[in-house]
Amino acid sequence: MKIKHLFLTAIAAITLAACGSQTSKEEVKESTTEAAQTVKVAVVGSAAHELWDYVAEKAKKENIDLEVVEMNDYVLPNTALEEGSVQMNAFQHRAYLAQWNKDKGSDLKEIGTTFITPLYYFSTKYKSLKDLPEKAKVLVPKEVAIQGRALVALQTEGLITLKEGVGTKASLADITSNPRNLEIIEAESAQAPQMLQDVDAASINGSMAQDAGLKIEDNIFTDANHLDTIPKDRYNIIVVNGKDADNPVYKKIVELYQTDDVAKKMDEIISGHKDKKILVVAHAGVIQALISYYLFGNLDGYWKFRIDNGSMTKMHIMEDGYTYFEYINLL
Repeated sequence: MKIKHLFLTAIAAITLAACGSQTSKEEVKESTTEAAQTVKVAVVGSAAHELWDYVAEKAKKENIDLEVVEMNDYVLPNTALEEGSVQMNAFQHRAYLAQWNKDKGSDLKEIGTTFITPLYYFSTKYKSLKDLPEKAKVLVPKEVAIQGRALVALQTEGLITLKEGVGTKASLADITSNPRNLEIIEAESAQAPQMLQDVDAASINGSMAQDAGLKIEDNIFTDANHLDTIPKDRYNIIVVNGKDADNPVYKKIVELYQTDDVAKKMDEIISGHKDKKILVVAHAGVIQALISYYLFGNLDGYWKFRIDNGSMTKMHIMEDGYTYFEYINLL
């Protein structure tokens, strides 16, 4: 798998992961000597639409008429793909696709990845995690969904050992060896920047770090340099019907997406949407499903909490995709 680190700007919050086979010049030449082929790609949200419009402009030079179709939920893109009204989509991660294929008996396949969100460690005292001394204080996120990646980072640098097989689902209870007797402290992610001065190293969300005046390039560790430790099922992907997985035109579109200029365009779009407020008014069940998706990455948590009619929920979506809730079900 080929990996391109494309976000080197101030945000530096997204790393594009390019994988999949390269399209040969012969395949592209054959496709471009004929009339332009129309390909429809389904996306979710205006920001994704804007980004893919940029890719569509590039595709014109390759004799590909790429039409972007914006949809408003996470079911329609796969349904449209199976029905043939679109030829590809880009909105889901691998875990979602695997569950869809299992539940629906479908044969949708990934032909390329789009982006992942790196994890960072910062320190005001040391230049590397490996430099941490005996009994150093290390701050990790309290949130279960991201604590595991912070612990895997410590294991990657040889500071701790985790139970075999737990991977990024690890918790503090899964630490089997801590040779430097590190004092590993849990805290809510939002508190991490303020606690940095009181610890030797802290895992801090990228956008929160920037808001606190830290520079992303001053991190002492990022798993963007260790992509093999990031859960592969959380990579966002470009998907087609199984029978089209080797289509040279579709492969070419993936190549057009996985470039530095597209990464820069994504950066511009994220900056342009910064601090925007969106009001969603819907039935309680819809809001409950939305919250479940952001808390659990799927609908598994739908029945684990309740949303009352007339209640309000406020969530913050950071530049790097990290999401936290200010309050839920406020009456």
